[in-house]
Amino acid sequence: MQALELPLLVDRLAESVDSARVESTRRARRQALNLIAPVISEEISERGLALWALSMQADGYSVSTIAFYLKVISAMMTEIGEPNEAFLQVRRKLSGASDSTAMSFDALKKMISELSSDVEGNTLGADLTLMAILWGGLRPKEVLSLEFGESYDSIAPLQSINEKYKRPRARKLFPIASAREIAMRIRGILRRYGLEAESDSLWALAALKAEVAPEEILSVLGHVPAGLSLLGMFDAAETGATDRLSTLEIVADSLADNPFRWYAMQLRRGEDYETIAELSGLEAQNLYYPSREVTRRVGRRLTVSTRPFLPGVVFFRMRPSDVAPLFRKIGSRAWVYRQTASAQSPYAVISPAEMMAFQLAVGVLIDRTAAPAEMHPGDTVEIIGGDFRGLCATIQSTAPNVYRLLLPALNGIPWQIDTSPHLLRPL
Repeated sequence: MQALELPLLVDRLAESVDSARVESTRRARRQALNLIAPVISEEISERGLALWALSMQADGYSVSTIAFYLKVISAMMTEIGEPNEAFLQVRRKLSGASDSTAMSFDALKKMISELSSDVEGNTLGADLTLMAILWGGLRPKEVLSLEFGESYDSIAPLQSINEKYKRPRARKLFPIASAREIAMRIRGILRRYGLEAESDSLWALAALKAEVAPEEILSVLGHVPAGLSLLGMFDAAETGATDRLSTLEIVADSLADNPFRWYAMQLRRGEDYETIAELSGLEAQNLYYPSREVTRRVGRRLTVSTRPFLPGVVFFRMRPSDVAPLFRKIGSRAWVYRQTASAQSPYAVISPAEMMAFQLAVGVLIDRTAAPAEMHPGDTVEIIGGDFRGLCATIQSTAPNVYRLLLPALNGIPWQIDTSPHLLRPL
């Protein structure tokens, strides 16, 4: 059958909705069209309809409801003169398929985010659950057989678990001897978040939400999970270990929602920035303690010293899941700011816009890797950061990291200042 243009097909199906004589039929047709219209982007194929059916099951629709909507759309296609055998083929594949169990992607994401945020403080059951889901929907027997390994390193929570359970002469990852006990511990954690499905179904749900192809999902799992039985309409892809790990990383990132963010810590009395920087293990670009040179006259001599703009307040960038472990390490030397005074309050996140505004206000940028606009002596520029922010000046001379500027006469006196080219914008 020749493909129809999307607007034409949807418009013609809408006409079929309105042509129905019975109100209940019109409602059913309208609802079916609303559900399927967003995914009609090419010629209607058996695989396309199967993908739609699978996505519907992932969203909690029953198999019987999905089959009903397919039947309704199929009848509408026949009515407009474009019958399509693909509808019948997919409906046949739905026959005998089981409904999904209680699965909520929001609840799943909340669970993974919370459990990942403090692996060191997790219970054994929480760690078992994280490993079972993030490592590809493992069954209890598969979790039981896990060993220590470097392959976990690409998924931060699993790397932490790997380090947490290292024991002398131990080969198995978890200190547990029964798959039955693993199943019970994982089930207890899942039910706490209102999840009744098994780990394989939950991982498959997360993979679908991350737009992983069903064939790749089956390749990782090695079987059709009971909670998403419509995956059985597809065949597993042939993938290697590298492809499998890449898929696991994609799904873990979509669940953990654990990007780098800016926070602020307060050094305790008597502590210095250099010690904290070394103990934190953070790279230079993830620490920000802006300071400026202060010149003082002592007798006949001028002395230059460095003073921070906010003494004792250190800004740092890291993943949310790493904040608690860091302050278990340096908590006696510094504390992190929270949203409220309560010790149970979440850590206060500083937005990128707020960080940039502060950098420009003090005139000290974190990242100077980006080259400034090309400027030459004689050019007029605007100062966008620091004490002279908002003023215009003329470039007198340039050096690799500092430009000398001539400010217009202030109170009748012209000023010369040196500044970073990153804090200038040509007019």
